[in-house]
Amino acid sequence: MVALLPMDPIQERGEEPRAPAPDALGALLDDHSVEVTPAQVSDGDVDRFLARGTRVFIPWLPGATADGTVAAAAELRERGMVPVPHVAARAMPDTVSLDRLLRRLRSEAAVDRLLVIGGDVASPEGPFDSALGVLGTDLLSEHGIACVGIGGYPEGHPRVSDNELLDALLRKQDRATRAGLDVFVVTQFAFGAAPVIDWLRRARAAGVRLPVHVGVPGPARVGTLMRYAKMCGAGPSMRLLLRHGKGLASASRVANASRTVLDLAAYAAARPDAGLGPLHIYPFGGLKRAADWTEGLGGRDSGRPDILRVR
Repeated sequence: MVALLPMDPIQERGEEPRAPAPDALGALLDDHSVEVTPAQVSDGDVDRFLARGTRVFIPWLPGATADGTVAAAAELRERGMVPVPHVAARAMPDTVSLDRLLRRLRSEAAVDRLLVIGGDVASPEGPFDSALGVLGTDLLSEHGIACVGIGGYPEGHPRVSDNELLDALLRKQDRATRAGLDVFVVTQFAFGAAPVIDWLRRARAAGVRLPVHVGVPGPARVGTLMRYAKMCGAGPSMRLLLRHGKGLASASRVANASRTVLDLAAYAAARPDAGLGPLHIYPFGGLKRAADWTEGLGGRDSGRPDILRVR
């Protein structure tokens, strides 16, 4: 048994976590998606810890190639998963390369859904400086892509202002829906429900109508989570981790986002119109640990959420 640190501002304030709403909690956990790198696709963990039919997102990491993304998507499809590759707009050298990538994803892996992102590239390698440019082409529909995810940033972006992010989200929503695509938002990971809910309220007030799949990290060592939070500019999450991660002993302990999930479930139960879709899990600590955590959180073993430990 590995003791976990439940990372959430509720614990920081000394308050009890909200009781989970079973229906709302189930809606967040059932059909949740998982992010798996191309390197992880080929090991046995995908088959051992993911149910057939799981939506598996394939990130476009620095140095990613079209060949690697297509191969990972094809292998996931062969294993009974639903591959959802990232397409990084700024990494596309030209429209021909985008066209070729989409054609291969469709023909070799039966891909019909994508996550279109700008991509963490300092300067665009071709004509697309953001996801908006890719959504503005007819290539997605031409290659049988019917469902498209776009990024959301509840805790902001290290290089883009909140107002710019919200404006871009509204423009991507408009462009994708005009193209007849089924669109949803996948957010960057967070350790607390409060910044996610605040961002969601602002987005809804501004006119964002899309379903939102909130990203949460699976259990991982605090030091690992701190590195990812720093890279992604997740401000409140970073500060929370810093409070827990002082010293080598703390940094080596394992933390989870259970309290965040329970608070999101409570919010969804109180606000059915909030438009929260299934969670998106970032398994920084590995697929086994993430699978055990989600199973325990859903109470499938004991009939109640296990928010303090993972097997």
